[in-house]
Amino acid sequence: MVEFDQLTKNHYILSKKSNTKYFTKLGLLNSSENYNDLLLVTQDGQWDTFSWETEPTESFSELLYERCRQLRDKYGWLILYYSGGSDSETVLQSFINSGVHLDEVVLNVFKINDSDPPLKDVELAINKLKKYSLQIPKTKMTINNLSRDVFLNFNKKQLWIDSSFNGTLGNFRRMTLPVLQELGQKVVLPNTRIGHIFAETKPHLRKEDDGYYAVWGTNIGVGQWSEWFFTTLDLPNLHLKQCHMVKNYFKLNNPKEKVIIELGKVRDQIISACRNTFDNSYQPPKTTGLLQDYINTYSEDGLVIKHLKTYDPELYDIYTNATVKEMLSGVRNHSLYDRSRGELRKIKTERFYLGA
Repeated sequence: MVEFDQLTKNHYILSKKSNTKYFTKLGLLNSSENYNDLLLVTQDGQWDTFSWETEPTESFSELLYERCRQLRDKYGWLILYYSGGSDSETVLQSFINSGVHLDEVVLNVFKINDSDPPLKDVELAINKLKKYSLQIPKTKMTINNLSRDVFLNFNKKQLWIDSSFNGTLGNFRRMTLPVLQELGQKVVLPNTRIGHIFAETKPHLRKEDDGYYAVWGTNIGVGQWSEWFFTTLDLPNLHLKQCHMVKNYFKLNNPKEKVIIELGKVRDQIISACRNTFDNSYQPPKTTGLLQDYINTYSEDGLVIKHLKTYDPELYDIYTNATVKEMLSGVRNHSLYDRSRGELRKIKTERFYLGA
């Protein structure tokens, strides 16, 4: 068992019946909990204390810049984990535009063998970082090719057991440098307090008869080892602001939409509402589930699975058999299991009323 899950435990699924907190999907799928007793909770329910109906008066840019300054004051070395998508782009641009120094940008990539061609989204991200390096030459740009041996051992030895790893390759790509170092990856870390910045997901909303509600969209086990940039009790107005920005956008441009989450065209509209403009010439859809990614090879994780199958069949077979099949065959609570996706069913989350 790896020890990297001993850090933050702020995002979990709570059983209202047994009062048990579940930090991993596998732990919940092996429990005896009932679906209707479960609730997705962030930071022990403290978000319920804020006035969600009132939109913060500060501009979104002002709040973004304040968050950059907060993190700069808190840590000796700041690392942003970058993917080239709208979330990490907005964070990187915020540091540049605010003039707050960012020490390092890390891009974790699956390039298992030197001869592998780059994935299209990774190639675009690398090219963008090269351009940004001209603007911020004092910021270290790290292209971290994930070690084949590390990924092989992680799956072969089933180190995911009792960890928050949810099986998806996207989860592996979002691991911080200390986590990867613990797993055997060669990384260079400064001897100071490090802030690992995760540009976590966008606002998710539901429209009901009485108005709009904000809900949580980030899965458990994602970004568990890092500082969330947009959603933090250190600056709650930042998340409240972006929720109202999304609500206002959909009231004006798509008032009939009731489920406002990161799927399809709705995802693009959320990006338009609350993310900076960026080079979006290629951005694959988010992962759709452990099994679906084998079918939807155009998704973020599906592209990596297809890549592994083509260029490293051995690694593909080990990931498929030692992780995916083992995880799914070990599911005991089938009432919580979405068989078509090979995933935990969508769990109800805390809801916060944003207004009519």
